[in-house]
Amino acid sequence: MIAAVLVSCKKNAPIEPINDNTVMQEVTFEVNTILEFTDRAYSVPNCNDSIDGEINKYAEIVIADAASVETTYFAEIYYVEGLPYTKAILLPVTDDDDDCDSYVLKEFYVWDNMGTPGYDETSRADDLLFKAAPLPGSDFWDFAVNRVDYQFKVCAFEKTKILIDVLCFVPDDYKLFGFFWFEVTEITIREICFFGDFCLKETNDVYVGTEYETSGGGLFIDEPAIFMIEGRHQVGDGPLEDMVGSPWDNMDWLGVGEPLCIQYADYDAEVDYYEFDLYLWAMDGDEMGWVYMYTFTWNDIFEDTYDPGPDGVFEFVVGNCVATETDLLLPPYMNLPTEITMHISYLGYDNETYPGFYWKWKMTYAEPDDGDYYDIPYDTWVGAWCGDHNSGIVGGTHELTQVFCTLDDPDDIPESGVDFDQDLFDQLNYLFNMTRQNGDIDIHMPLTPLKGENMQKAIWG
Repeated sequence: MIAAVLVSCKKNAPIEPINDNTVMQEVTFEVNTILEFTDRAYSVPNCNDSIDGEINKYAEIVIADAASVETTYFAEIYYVEGLPYTKAILLPVTDDDDDCDSYVLKEFYVWDNMGTPGYDETSRADDLLFKAAPLPGSDFWDFAVNRVDYQFKVCAFEKTKILIDVLCFVPDDYKLFGFFWFEVTEITIREICFFGDFCLKETNDVYVGTEYETSGGGLFIDEPAIFMIEGRHQVGDGPLEDMVGSPWDNMDWLGVGEPLCIQYADYDAEVDYYEFDLYLWAMDGDEMGWVYMYTFTWNDIFEDTYDPGPDGVFEFVVGNCVATETDLLLPPYMNLPTEITMHISYLGYDNETYPGFYWKWKMTYAEPDDGDYYDIPYDTWVGAWCGDHNSGIVGGTHELTQVFCTLDDPDDIPESGVDFDQDLFDQLNYLFNMTRQNGDIDIHMPLTPLKGENMQKAIWG
């Protein structure tokens, strides 16, 4: 898009008034261009790079007066330090007590004269229209901040400055613009496309009857992810604000068959900062909801920070069910409570009831239901080990116990005697997964004392 500011200046050359009761006043525009980034065939305007230079450009503008009479003006565009401006146009101002007249900017276009200057029909026959202000109700109306359909006043001997945003595209039908002077600031319209996979632990689990079962004829270990993105945008030193259209989600098509594509504006003359929060549609407690997974952060161009690969679609996987490489691999999702009542009793490795375990452990919590919907056993005694060697803990009941997952960020764990860094989390995850699969270790089954003691020592390092 191009944003345009209109500025009024007084010309040195004498201009004849329309009648004895009017004077002519110059008006200027500053123009801001929002350009296209991708060449994919989505509904985003494409700029013509071959003519997007600093020569042979002019503006065509339509302005309506107070009687709603529309007039078309033309203005040559020139560049100062890379920024485009238009030469001045003249609008009549009634010479009365008010000395001001009202006008409405109706349409604005930027043309390339293709090396044949002039505004007559013959000169303009080969001209190419490549930028235009979005009209009210159009798909790109929301991308423009400084829009057409803008009412302004022109006063005698006062400068008038108007900002207008334009897009890089050629509409099927258009009208001519008026003759103003413009200063042009460029904005680029970019587009990001996302697609995700959600790895389920079982195909007969809690996701039976949810949108995942209906999305593709049943439940599968690898499901197309249903997800939502909330976007925020900061221009230069301005505030971080919610983006136009945010949040976006793929619930309408349940993530099947096509990516979620998001268009956003990037101000070329500023450093733009963006935050995209990714939420997964998943079981949260005993009901489905949006669960936070990840935040994308970048400046200006998404692809400068994240590589979507040759297909132009950024792909993510929640879990480990996809064998091929993906753009972002997120940990498996665990449906866990945040706070529980923990019950433990010390056993020792030779205990006959739970041999090999350091603790006998179970959890309960204040819930209206029995709580069997979480990924850890509810109100069921299981074998457990101690994770914090340097902090004392006694058997019994411990209310308000916080629950964390070793798949999450270790910085979320409160400080304790153990340094829960990422390396330790990786080691614990490897230890438990390998021993579960290859070492016949199950918290529901007894162990030999030696095997259990070795597990505890491995956890303590």
